[in-house]
Amino acid sequence: MNISEKTCVKLHAVLVCALVGFSVIRGGLLSMLRGFVVLPAKLDVILIYGILFLIVFLLLRYFLERLDLRELIPFFIIFALIIYSWLSNLSYTDYYTRVIGEYLLGVCAYIVIRTIDDTELVLRYLRITAFFITICCFAVMGYSLSKNTYSQSLGYHILPAVVISFDALLDKSAKFRILHVINFLFSFFICFMTGARGPVIAVAAFILLRLIFGFGTDIKRQFVVLLVTAIIIVLFLVYFEEIYNFFFDMAQKYGLSTRVFRKFENGVLFDNTSRQKFYNYSFDILNSSSSNFVFGTGICKDRILLAEQFNNTNNAYAYYPHNLFVEFFLQFGVILGALLSIFVVYVIIKSLFSKIDREVKNFFILFLAVGFVPLMFSMSYVTEPLFFCMIGAGINCIENSKYHKTIDNTH
Repeated sequence: MNISEKTCVKLHAVLVCALVGFSVIRGGLLSMLRGFVVLPAKLDVILIYGILFLIVFLLLRYFLERLDLRELIPFFIIFALIIYSWLSNLSYTDYYTRVIGEYLLGVCAYIVIRTIDDTELVLRYLRITAFFITICCFAVMGYSLSKNTYSQSLGYHILPAVVISFDALLDKSAKFRILHVINFLFSFFICFMTGARGPVIAVAAFILLRLIFGFGTDIKRQFVVLLVTAIIIVLFLVYFEEIYNFFFDMAQKYGLSTRVFRKFENGVLFDNTSRQKFYNYSFDILNSSSSNFVFGTGICKDRILLAEQFNNTNNAYAYYPHNLFVEFFLQFGVILGALLSIFVVYVIIKSLFSKIDREVKNFFILFLAVGFVPLMFSMSYVTEPLFFCMIGAGINCIENSKYHKTIDNTH
């Protein structure tokens, strides 16, 4: 089926939005639909996935024309290593099939991001998606107001809405900026009140990076925004006790999570005993043999070994190092693990400091917040598609930088 170039670009933007918010929006749409009518044989689920697969099918030629397939060789190698690990641990078939499905989704995410033609259009679509994410998280995805509700998953679900709306606030060309002010405050409130620290740290990292790197040559506007931010921070520090008590009382009154408040009061806001156990066990496994130290455990085998340390091999999927770089070292050993870590750091630094189009850099910063920062505290890169989005966005930045150098040299 032949479709116009313009239609392809718009469908592609929709696909990017699906990568960011599909799971939560899917749940929201299903909940709203089933509030009116329950279709037999889960036809509503089939319809939603059918639309998604139709978009992918219509864009297959679009992808092939814009992507050098040689870029996928590293992904094929990793996939082969996962299959090899699976064949060596056939008793964990359910675990491996789940990981493989999520890993392949990550590869698809990389392809989608790498083939973006119009970053500005994608950002406009994402800004609309941010509203849907907030609505679905709060009203439809079952944000429980029961006593001391704690939900790390909800915190990460709402995270894209927070950073997308904040990005829109700083973009003079963004539409519905008043609505984005409301959405940012509302979604950040939900994010904070879930009691999860990782999403809040990701928001803080995004704001800092966006303020430093997201203005391009508009130094005057950057100065004004930084000045306003500094004033807000000073006022926050001056009235910290009043602000703290206000939100603490609100959390108690409405049964929201007080987990972050309690940790702050006990002086253990950044302490995490369980996460430290993952780190310690990971390094114990790495140092347990010269083979593990040099070559690593292999992809997916690390979770099995960690699950054994926690005496819960029936749920190997839930056990991973909880840090991207520790995971690299554990899976690939010190040599290749170090090289992969250097590659990721290089992509980040090169993307942030190179001369590139402003919207391309801001798009990267967005995915740096939602696809990289969370991997410093939780989740695994193997099963996190947004990490592959971040890598794809970083490669786009590097290509854009090379383009600018070519233009500068020509002139």
